[in-house]
Amino acid sequence: MNCNEVTSAIFYDLSSSGWMEMFGLVELHVAETAAEVKPVLDKVEAASQLGHFAIGYVCYEAASGLDTSLNHRPKHSYPLAIFAEFEKTRPIDLSEDLKAVKLRETIDKNCFTRSIGKIKDYLEKGETYQVNFTHQLVGDCYEAPRNVFAKLIEAQPTRHGVFFETEHFAICSASPELFFSLKHDDVEMRPMKGTRKRGRYLSEDLQYKAELASSEKDRAENLMILDMVRNDLGRICDPGSIKTSKLFEIQKLPTVWQQTSSVTGKTKASLAEIFSATFPCASVTGAPKVRSMEIISDLETIARGVYTGTLGYVKPNREASFNVAIRTMFIDKAESKASYGVGGGIVWDSNAESEWEESLLKAQLVDFPAVSFELFETMRYDPQQGIYLLEEHISRLRGSAEYFSWPFEETVVRNLLKGVKSDNALRIKLVMMHSGKFVIKQSPLPDFRGLVRLKLANRPVNSNNIFLFHKTTHRKVYEEAKKEAELCDDVILFNEKGELTETTIANLYIEVNGKLLTPPLTCGLLPGALRASMLSKRAASERVLYKSDLLSAKDIYIGSSLRGLQKAIFSE
Repeated sequence: MNCNEVTSAIFYDLSSSGWMEMFGLVELHVAETAAEVKPVLDKVEAASQLGHFAIGYVCYEAASGLDTSLNHRPKHSYPLAIFAEFEKTRPIDLSEDLKAVKLRETIDKNCFTRSIGKIKDYLEKGETYQVNFTHQLVGDCYEAPRNVFAKLIEAQPTRHGVFFETEHFAICSASPELFFSLKHDDVEMRPMKGTRKRGRYLSEDLQYKAELASSEKDRAENLMILDMVRNDLGRICDPGSIKTSKLFEIQKLPTVWQQTSSVTGKTKASLAEIFSATFPCASVTGAPKVRSMEIISDLETIARGVYTGTLGYVKPNREASFNVAIRTMFIDKAESKASYGVGGGIVWDSNAESEWEESLLKAQLVDFPAVSFELFETMRYDPQQGIYLLEEHISRLRGSAEYFSWPFEETVVRNLLKGVKSDNALRIKLVMMHSGKFVIKQSPLPDFRGLVRLKLANRPVNSNNIFLFHKTTHRKVYEEAKKEAELCDDVILFNEKGELTETTIANLYIEVNGKLLTPPLTCGLLPGALRASMLSKRAASERVLYKSDLLSAKDIYIGSSLRGLQKAIFSE
């Protein structure tokens, strides 16, 4: 492979806490066979001692070149390892136009379930305690690989991301998992084991986090892998230097919660020796490693390639960082094809259905909304009373900011809103940007008097769409539905189960037996400020509502803090 075949090499630099690009290509170090893997790592380390930088990957199937006791499927057509040696690095901006890549499974659910059954047979025989079983998703990719990488990083910011592109292929890694970092003689590994999906709104989100934190099953799996990592490091670290810390930490990612633990030690081992002792990471093989990898080789139908291998960089002064290559897309540029591996650890009490869903959950990163959006609150200002339901608005904004991990300075918000003064009623729009900055817009308060005419939307909304639960500028669902509002003022939305949710501009209420009822949040709707106030004062209560309830209701209302409670009429 010629030097001019590497076209881009980008990494997140832990020292400077920013994205860097390597330039001034010196040489490529390529391992086509298992026997060449260690020599390549030795050359990379020698280059760093000359003051050069290196970036590259090591495939899962390189394992036998590092430890002859490890078994795996034959490698795919690409080299087992490539490292590009460069003279320099420079900061880089990742901003690009972002698009999603649509992927499909390479095995069906029945095949997956049969494989889980076979793994349980091995578990029952005592041949293994855990097996990390994976499968690949594939799809067409006509987007520029660097744009794909930027999209993945936009969807999942990470300190362990790497982009490596040649003339023939590209690897886009948004891995959240550290394989190992090295700084002088200090080495750290931080295996990731234990997953829960993210909630759609803050309270549901924190519930899933608490479930993971209290799960004995997930802790046991995490501890099993942690012990393996300790043993691996014990082969190269100074006696008595290995320590565990940050046990069972819960890490928030855009689509999942993950559990991690950390192991540190002191070592003078070479780069090749560190790899030989630790690769592949225990979190992507199982326990014990040798037998688990044999089972993986028998059951998995496609070579993993770089997936569950590693990508990383080596710098001068004995500094390096390598990820575990999960959340990683491999793009074949000639064929315009992409592959993306997913999987998880299988133990005796694993449920095939749950494991299948969890594996697909990890792939949601690829389809995670690659949209730029802002949070906002629309409020009513009264010259005598000030901003109506101010606390409810601030509470909702704070909750959404926490959900999306945006910086939120409540004092700044309150001071900005205190500055609103007028002799007239106003419509106040407070916009919050990703950076945590705010903008206020004012306009006269519209006249909301009059009966609101409603009809049912033509298509359901997806109750798993997170943008239904947060007031954002990404309003495509509402805009599309509002186009259907012919001969009426607004449409009533409903979800995939036929449950009513809200209108495009307000929460929905019906009066039954003298009581106001409104759909529960779980149906997929915005938690309005007026709704929150009415529920807390027991002026309304939650109940799942259907179209038939509209037809039998005494009265129908829509409500928001801006317009108050307005009477409505429904027509089919």
